[in-house]
Amino acid sequence: GRAPLPYGQGLGFINGILNSKADAVGSALYISNMIDGYDVPGVHNATHGLWDVYEYIRGSRYKATTPVRLLHEMWDNFFDNSPAGSKFLQNCHSQGATHVRNALLDYSEERRQRIFVVAIAPGSYIDPKTCAKVIHYRAPWWRDFVPRIDSAGAERAKGTIVDLKSHPDAKFFDHEFQSPTYRGVLKQHIDKYIESGGQSL
Repeated sequence: GRAPLPYGQGLGFINGILNSKADAVGSALYISNMIDGYDVPGVHNATHGLWDVYEYIRGSRYKATTPVRLLHEMWDNFFDNSPAGSKFLQNCHSQGATHVRNALLDYSEERRQRIFVVAIAPGSYIDPKTCAKVIHYRAPWWRDFVPRIDSAGAERAKGTIVDLKSHPDAKFFDHEFQSPTYRGVLKQHIDKYIESGGQSL
């Protein structure tokens, strides 16, 4: 297995819709390889084909789904085994951001204020009042429509949204977690988190 992050630091990932377990593991390894091979625990937001769309709609209406319970388990495992004041960095993609939003709303106030979130191409926006800090990244609207679906959430999360220019090597539909558009900002936040001893995003 891969080495865990230094004591008191934790990093997690949850994928979006239509991702197989292999896709989700591939994304977690993608993050791990950015940070010298440290272990990155993930919640596999299991794919059910077109049922994913139904689950996305349920989640977007604030219905708790299985991935919400799995996120709580991952966070509890970190906080139960870390010193007081430790902060967790949650990375999420697409519908994964919807699950993170819902999981934060239904989580201990004290603990959720110790969770940083980096949301890539989010399917929903996370209210900054429900965590320590959140940053949402999205490609131009004409390259990725998904982050424009939750317009009410985007309004509430104003000030936490960064519009990026699509990388020349990105696919035209620039929605993938591993798109080169997002690699630089993802690495920048993870590096800062580790260099700060897990206290800064």
